[in-house]
Amino acid sequence: MRKQIAAACLALLVCSLGGPVRASQPSLTAAPCTSSVGPGIPPPASVPSGIPGFHAAWYGQSGYMTLCPGDTMTATVAMYNSGSRGWVSGVLGQVAYLGTWNPSPGQDQPSVFGGDGTGSPNTGWPRYNRVAVQPASYVGPNQIAWFQFAVRAPTTPGSYRFYIRPLIEGAQWMEDYGIFWQITVPDTIPPTVSRAVTASASTVLVSFSEAMKCSTDGSATSIATGTNYAIATSGGTAVAETISGAANASCTQASLALGTPLTVGAQYTVTASNVQDAAGNAISASGQSAAFTVVVGEIYGLITRRGPDLIVRSENDPRSLGTVPSFVLDSEHRRVAFWVTVGGVTDLHARDVLGGNDRVVGRLPEGLQTGGIVWASDDGGFVVTASSLSETLGPTSFLFTIDMASGIFRERYRRPLNGPVLIPLGWQRSTDLVAAFETGPGGYNFGYTVVRGSAAAQRYDTPFDILGMEMSPDGSHVLGTWVFEDAVKVWPTDDFDTKTTLSSPPNKIATAHWWPRSSEIVYMIGAVNGQFHNKRVERWDPATGRRTILFTLPDGGSLGGQLVRPDGTAVIVPRSGITDTWELHELATGMVTVIQPQSEGFLATAMLR
Repeated sequence: MRKQIAAACLALLVCSLGGPVRASQPSLTAAPCTSSVGPGIPPPASVPSGIPGFHAAWYGQSGYMTLCPGDTMTATVAMYNSGSRGWVSGVLGQVAYLGTWNPSPGQDQPSVFGGDGTGSPNTGWPRYNRVAVQPASYVGPNQIAWFQFAVRAPTTPGSYRFYIRPLIEGAQWMEDYGIFWQITVPDTIPPTVSRAVTASASTVLVSFSEAMKCSTDGSATSIATGTNYAIATSGGTAVAETISGAANASCTQASLALGTPLTVGAQYTVTASNVQDAAGNAISASGQSAAFTVVVGEIYGLITRRGPDLIVRSENDPRSLGTVPSFVLDSEHRRVAFWVTVGGVTDLHARDVLGGNDRVVGRLPEGLQTGGIVWASDDGGFVVTASSLSETLGPTSFLFTIDMASGIFRERYRRPLNGPVLIPLGWQRSTDLVAAFETGPGGYNFGYTVVRGSAAAQRYDTPFDILGMEMSPDGSHVLGTWVFEDAVKVWPTDDFDTKTTLSSPPNKIATAHWWPRSSEIVYMIGAVNGQFHNKRVERWDPATGRRTILFTLPDGGSLGGQLVRPDGTAVIVPRSGITDTWELHELATGMVTVIQPQSEGFLATAMLR
């Protein structure tokens, strides 16, 4: 009877608790947002009882949440005392708490969803890693405690999981039932125009800060609708133009075809109106325009290796436009990062692909040897590795983050350098989430490590056969290729144990990479029977499972090696069965152009302006 009454109480709590403390007010540009909580999760039909010592069984909880950025809701979970000892409030070694748990945010780690204000939001939790304390002074065996705590949404949109586990403070953790809440934070941030460039005097490419609505049916909210744009001279005079638009595959850029060519060398401003991002946020008034100068010439380029040099060339002209010291590129493929050591002092540099504009970002701490470099997901910093062979520390690998503005190297993790090499994966600065992996001979994997904020690093042992780990453009997920399974797997950056898998037996999948500024993955796939056949380049959306064939390729040749333009308008692939020849596939038109290398190996795509 006690359990039946408790279940009824949980149903009432689920219905009456969890309302938003504050409702987000829709602005003129933000999509309407209302926080809500889903149906409560009922208790199991039966639970264990009378286990000697301290024990707890999950007995139902309030529903999963959709929270507008910054909104707060109350979560409720029922814990049944399935042990033989009572829980006594205020007595160390006998008082029951809920603690933060694996995989997110990790055991005893701070959370973005709440805390006591110590390295965490202040939502009234007992401590940053203690979510709630037992509400009653005594919870005896076979009784139920109703734990409640506040959850505040972060400002970064996304789908999150928050895990907890009961414990007796000062004594032990109790049973792990995998208790979690799924928390969805909708996108309410208005998009902006990030830049505009000309492909010709009659074509303007307008880039946006995120994926936009891009239907081709003339919708008033689509970036592919030409009437959503206006062009003016630098003095503000409107230019009479008939404009037609087309969006790239990732819906982050519009190509505007102008009825009347603009004046080469003149400066103009393009303004976008009415357009919305994928979540329905209209473009902000302050971020809807960008100035550009009409320049006729190549905008798409390649970084290739010719002998000892890394040279920059256009797609259509093999002549060298200059050299670069690396091909560690930012998200727009306009800048490279690299180390420079002079007189025993090592600095991290960032330099434009063309033009020679070079900036010293920061100085590597003394006594360390350089390692890998990766740009942060927002291009506002870097995650790097370095190593030390000092007698004091012994051989050690270090993981650092460097903010572009300050140039300060912040140590995030260190481990013994005992064979495998630590490789940086990425840094999501908005949540201060850093990831790295360990690799050894043959490029195989030996471990995966995540660091969130000031929390201790969480390391996962990984299967040996993973190749090619890569963090998504927004820093939220990581992909890896399982060679022996012929599969690509994707997982949240802070949860290696939760994976989504792409496999297509008997096909083989090669060179999987993230699509530019997207949560989708591009790869080459084909079957093998003496030679490769049924070859094609596909895109895969791990969130929905949708696979899209971009184009097919002739049988024969090798599998993999594709390069994607930074704006997603074209893919470059090795030509099947023809040595040292590549093909450029324009996705909007289906046009294929042959590129003949000049004794060089193609390494990366680049934007020349």
